[in-house]
Amino acid sequence: MVARIGGDEFAVIQVARSQPASTEALISRIFKMASAPSDEGVAIKMSIGVAISEPGQTGDELHELADLALYRAKADGRNTARIYNVDLKEEESRRVRLSRDLEHAISSNEFRLVFQPIADAVSLEIVAYEALLRWHHPSLGEIPPDVFIPIAESSGLIGTIGSWIIDHALRTASTWDPKVSLAVNLSAIQFRSVGLAAEIYDAARSWQVAFDRLVLEVTESATLLGFQRDNVLATLRDLRKSGAKVVMDDFGTGHSSLSNLREFTFDKIKIDRSFVATMHNNPSSASIVKATIGLGKSLGPVIVAKGVETEDQLSILRQWGCDQVQGFLIGKPSDLRNLVAFEAAN
Repeated sequence: MVARIGGDEFAVIQVARSQPASTEALISRIFKMASAPSDEGVAIKMSIGVAISEPGQTGDELHELADLALYRAKADGRNTARIYNVDLKEEESRRVRLSRDLEHAISSNEFRLVFQPIADAVSLEIVAYEALLRWHHPSLGEIPPDVFIPIAESSGLIGTIGSWIIDHALRTASTWDPKVSLAVNLSAIQFRSVGLAAEIYDAARSWQVAFDRLVLEVTESATLLGFQRDNVLATLRDLRKSGAKVVMDDFGTGHSSLSNLREFTFDKIKIDRSFVATMHNNPSSASIVKATIGLGKSLGPVIVAKGVETEDQLSILRQWGCDQVQGFLIGKPSDLRNLVAFEAAN
């Protein structure tokens, strides 16, 4: 039985003796049917969450478990399916707890910023520091950013957290050599605020940091927000007109990298670390890195390679003409105290 339960949500009830084999076969059939070309040329992508009933469960309980599996499928990427298990329940409980605790992280002084250097690929002179957020939970210890940032985005807290990052990063940058830039990451969700550009401008003016020292990094997902795409591009243009530099982060991992370059003039492009890590033994990765550096030469943006950890990687990137590098070889993310020592040593 199939029922539509929302604008783009459907529920399927399957009665079968052999589980999970029957469910897995049904999932395969659904994905196969969805991938078949339509007369209109429309591509259908979906996420599927599955719960297999146990004795004594109610329909509402089964629906709730399927929802948990669906949440995990969406988090893992489109066109995926997940079947509920006990681990998912534990993950959801942890997510709910972290979401609740995030609300008090700022007032409890649990956040801190660390800064990772970005250097000229040839001279290794430091040209910028990227501000990175860290969260030390009072009972769970260090929570990785790739765990708590998506929770902050889904819970609506990313706006408040993003404002804290901008203010504290600019306060730190106000003490640096004016020749050194500050790079700050912007979440795609932050672009829903019509006052984002004004907020960044006001914070920079408050801390007397020249706007041309600001480097604002956005992922490709930020430029792929559907009906909000025009608003995102308009905000980026406003920021760039004010003197800030705009960077496309993790280039090559999205779905329309080249179309983004056609529609907006980025000042920098960051090559994703996954390509840098494998370029020495993976011809495809090497081709992508070389092609991206070539784009920089022809289109104008500065090319930054992330995740540079070895002298061999640095040597290869220099040979290919990469402009700037970032990674543990150049310097690990450090707090303000260690940053002062790092600058003195370099």
